[in-house]
Amino acid sequence: MKDFSAVYVLLLLFVFGCNAKRTTMDVATSDQLSVEDLAFLTGTWEGALEYLNYGDDKTRVTLPTRAVYSQEEDHIVYRFVYTEPGGEEVDGEGAIRIAGGDRVMFNGASHKLMSHKMDADKNTFEVKITRRGQDNDRDAQIDHVIQRQGDSLSITRYILLDGASAPFVRHTYTFNRAE
Repeated sequence: MKDFSAVYVLLLLFVFGCNAKRTTMDVATSDQLSVEDLAFLTGTWEGALEYLNYGDDKTRVTLPTRAVYSQEEDHIVYRFVYTEPGGEEVDGEGAIRIAGGDRVMFNGASHKLMSHKMDADKNTFEVKITRRGQDNDRDAQIDHVIQRQGDSLSITRYILLDGASAPFVRHTYTFNRAE
């Protein structure tokens, strides 16, 4: 009976110790995402779009870019404008919708949530999403990583072409909050 009690006490300490550690962690990681998790995007952001040219898959192009995000009910809408090298402004729009907590509609395509973490104390956030699709008319795994650190934001698109051994960065938006 004495051995059983000692095992029981150790088990309780282990279980409550793990729970105590979990509640004091300042980093939240989840396999579920909500539109409220993305509320930090709302506002105006200014920065640049850097992309690997689709024509030769070698040349890097950087364009000044501005984006405005707002929350509408159950989704985030965005408008962006970037300036082509010749001075022409190109604008677009899109939405980010969350479905079931683990599916993200982004850039008009359904992605699976890979990971999501945030640290409120450090004002950081990261979400990784993935989908199958095509890049430059080739089948590929397409991953997006959205990262925030304070008033800085980056959205990076990684491409892993079928048959390739490593992904490459197709484009990265880097922003600073303009407001």
